[in-house]
Amino acid sequence: NAGAIIANGGGNVIANGGGNIVGTNAGAIIANGGGNVIANGGGNIVGTNAGSIIANGGGNVIANGGGNIIANGGGNIIANGGGNVVAMGGNNIVGLGQDMALLGGPSSPASFTGPMILAENGGNLIGHTGGTFTGNVVAQSGGSLLPGDIGAAATMTIASGGLDLQTGSMLKMDLLSFAQGTGYDFLNVAGTVAFNGNLLVTMGFALRTLATSDLLTLVTATSPITGTVGNLTGNRVATTNGQGSFKVTYGSNNNLVLDDFQPTVLTYPVWQSAWSLTGTPSDFNADPDNDGAVNGMEYALGMDPLASDADLMPSVCIMDVFGVKYLALTYVRQAGVNLPSDITFAVERSTNVSASGGGWSTSGVIQQSVTPGPGAGFETIVVRSTTPVGTSGVALEFLRLKVTKQQ
Repeated sequence: NAGAIIANGGGNVIANGGGNIVGTNAGAIIANGGGNVIANGGGNIVGTNAGSIIANGGGNVIANGGGNIIANGGGNIIANGGGNVVAMGGNNIVGLGQDMALLGGPSSPASFTGPMILAENGGNLIGHTGGTFTGNVVAQSGGSLLPGDIGAAATMTIASGGLDLQTGSMLKMDLLSFAQGTGYDFLNVAGTVAFNGNLLVTMGFALRTLATSDLLTLVTATSPITGTVGNLTGNRVATTNGQGSFKVTYGSNNNLVLDDFQPTVLTYPVWQSAWSLTGTPSDFNADPDNDGAVNGMEYALGMDPLASDADLMPSVCIMDVFGVKYLALTYVRQAGVNLPSDITFAVERSTNVSASGGGWSTSGVIQQSVTPGPGAGFETIVVRSTTPVGTSGVALEFLRLKVTKQQ
C-alpha cells in the first residue's frame, strides 16, 4: 500500500524456494545503486495493482534458478539509469495481460520499461497476453523471446527502442490458426529490428491445410528488418514439430512474412508431434482422452486425441439404393495433404460375430460414394453391403471400419 521494499548499495531482497515478495496498490520493490532484487528457486517477485519493481542506478532485478519476476494487474517492471531487468539461466520474466490473474487479483496489461530488457543464455522474455516492452529488447545467444506462452498465441508489443536478436538467440513463434495475434504469434515493434538469431516456428495440426498463397506476418517494424536469420535453409524454415516448411521473406520491407507452406507427408510420428503426444499416451492403441477412440482411429479420421469427440466415429444406417435397402457405414477421414500415408482403411462385414475371428471379411461390401468435406482437408466415404436388408438366411448383419498401421 504505497510502501517500499528497497535494496541499497549491494543489499539484496531475495525470494527463495516458493516464497513471494509482492508490491501492491502502488507499493514499490526497488534495487538501488548496486542493490539486487532476486527471485531464486521458484520464488516470485510480483508487482500487482499498479505496484512497481524498479532497478535504479545500476541496481538489478534478476530471475534466477527457477524464480519469476511478474507484473500483473497494471504492475510495472522498470529499469532506470543503468538498472537492468534480466532473465538468467532458464528463467522467465512474464507479463500477465488482460483477463489473466495472479494470486487471485484482477489484472490488466503488464509493462516492462528500461534502457535494456535482456534475455541472457537460457533466459526467456515472455509477453504472455498483451505484454508491452518499452526500451531496447535484447536476446543474447541462448536467450529467447516469446510473444505468448508456449503452445498459445499472442501479440507482443515493443513500444519504443528496438529489438536485437543476436546470433544464437531464439524467436519462438506458435502458429495455431490463421488469425494474427490470436491464432498465431505476432511481434509488433515500434522501432528497428536486427534479426541474427534463429526463428523457431511450432505449428498446430489445423494449419497443415494452408494454401501456398496464404501469408502469415510474424514481425512488423518501422523500417526494413536487418540481419541474417540463422537457421534458414535457403530462404525456408522448417517447423520444429515436423509439419513442413515455410518460405521466409524479410529485409525488403518492414515485415517478416511466412508463405508457401509445404507440408511433410503425414505419418503417425508427424501426427504425434503435431499433438505433442509422448510416452505411453502416444501409443497407437492408447486413448488419452478416454472417449473410446484409440489414437490410431483418431489419427485416421482426423479427430482430436486430447478432447472427447467420439461423435465423429463411423456411423451405420439403412440406405435406399433405387428402392432397395442396404446396411451402410459412413465415415469421415482426412484427405489431401492430411491423408495418412501409413494407414490402410477397410470396411468389413460379418453376419456372425461369434464365429472364429468374428467372421469379419472385406467381401460383400462396395464403396457407394466419396464426397469432399465437411470442411477443408476432409472427405466423407459411404460403404454399403451388397446384400439387401431382409435377404433370406441373413438374420443379422454387421459393418465395421478397420484401420491398420503399415510397418
